[in-house]
Amino acid sequence: MIKAAIFDMDGTFLDSMPYWMNIGELFLKSLGLEPEKNLGEKLLEMTMEEGSIYLKKNYSLDFSTDEISNKINKILFEIYSSKVTLKEGAKDFLLKLKDSGTKIAVCTNTDRFLFTPALKRLNLDSIFDYIISTKEFGKSKNHPEIFYHIAKTFSFQPDKIWVFEDALYSIKTASKAGFKTAGIFDKSSEKDFEKIKLIATKSFMNYDEIDKFFFNKN
Repeated sequence: MIKAAIFDMDGTFLDSMPYWMNIGELFLKSLGLEPEKNLGEKLLEMTMEEGSIYLKKNYSLDFSTDEISNKINKILFEIYSSKVTLKEGAKDFLLKLKDSGTKIAVCTNTDRFLFTPALKRLNLDSIFDYIISTKEFGKSKNHPEIFYHIAKTFSFQPDKIWVFEDALYSIKTASKAGFKTAGIFDKSSEKDFEKIKLIATKSFMNYDEIDKFFFNKN
């Protein structure tokens, strides 16, 4: 049995990364502007503030960076409230963990006001024992402190905790910090998956593989 698990959200159990990849395009097209090729990939590596600065500068927008962020967040709020779905098999696996007594945390880069409607709509909010965003904590997942904070909250040592992630940088951080890591394939991080397979304790293409590994080893 897994003592405790820390889940990233977007691209890990929520199938939300296609929306993040297209959010810059949606925003610009709402203004009647034509986005550049591969804009989504560029913005995906930036914070909301950095992305707003990039859009303002490169598309000569009259809005302030705060106004740009607010407009993008308004689009994202509607997406999380009505469109974002779960990855196939994710909820069944989370429920199995819950039923087995595993402590489950969420550690996400997404703001709470965005993801809360999605968790409620998908009936996930009661599954998790602890939820924290990097914005609330004050440090990104490039730093191990947020993972150590959750470990302390659950009163388990890192080597007793599995971190489920789709992003290479987070897997690197958690692995170096002594956590067991499950690298989960997502289309948005496909280019990094070979590296993820080398670093993660175990890598998976989907939740069917995850379920079989953790609950049907025999």
